[in-house]
Amino acid sequence: MKPAQRNRLSPEQVDAENERFRAEQQRYDLRYRCQDCLHFSEAEDRCSLGFLKSHFGDGPHRCRTEDGALVFCKYFELQ
Repeated sequence: MKPAQRNRLSPEQVDAENERFRAEQQRYDLRYRCQDCLHFSEAEDRCSLGFLKSHFGDGPHRCRTEDGALVFCKYFELQ
């Protein structure tokens, strides 16, 4: 078994983690989206560092993608 396959999450596990994250995001008012970041330009609707906002910018709050990868930006700076 390849290392990447060993750490894969099932769709049910991904859903459960995302649901828990949504509850914590609401409870603690977590800020992690592009619109809350110092590097995001609302006027240009893009990251000043050139990153795409596809995982963070819109849609439901989540901490994992459909394939189980963690969703975060290591360059996030709260403004």
